[in-house]
Amino acid sequence: MAEEWIAQTGQDIDDVVRALHEAKPEAVVHCGFGFGIVLLNPALEKLGWNPPRFMGTAFQNAWIHEIMWRAIEGWTGCDQYDESNPVGQKFLDEYDAAYGRRPEYCVPVVNHDVATALLHAFSDAHPLTPRGVKEALERVKMVPAAAGAPGTRVSFGKWTRRGWMGAGYLVARQLDPEFGTSHLVGRFGEL
Repeated sequence: MAEEWIAQTGQDIDDVVRALHEAKPEAVVHCGFGFGIVLLNPALEKLGWNPPRFMGTAFQNAWIHEIMWRAIEGWTGCDQYDESNPVGQKFLDEYDAAYGRRPEYCVPVVNHDVATALLHAFSDAHPLTPRGVKEALERVKMVPAAAGAPGTRVSFGKWTRRGWMGAGYLVARQLDPEFGTSHLVGRFGEL
């Protein structure tokens, strides 16, 4: 219907939002890093317009600061944190026991999986060189993932570079009014 560009920093985007509004789309999708939408919700409010709003993994920026949280309220984000994933919950239980807090969002569980895959590769790299690590990473197969829906796996191969496997890897989440909490609204791959 319409495509509008915004800067990657918070700037006045009233004209852009007005142009989207005039195109009458059924929803707004942000394909960027997320910082450019800081003033989007206020621009929507000025127009009295509340369309469904979706974004990619820029959704994780909500946890950076309360300003970003407020900017992303009302959006549905593609995310990787699913509270029903037992691998992720076990990791967060251990994290909480060690550090006295439980960061229930995508970054800790994604970083857990990245570190796990790299540790598998480093321990299996012969020789321990960049090429040896690359080839060892290609041998990492079907490791249960902390990120994504239950059953998500981390797996690589000679021609497979994405890592996470499973229909439910990405989930849809929305923020709650309380800073730092969100809720699952759907799993991709589910009917």
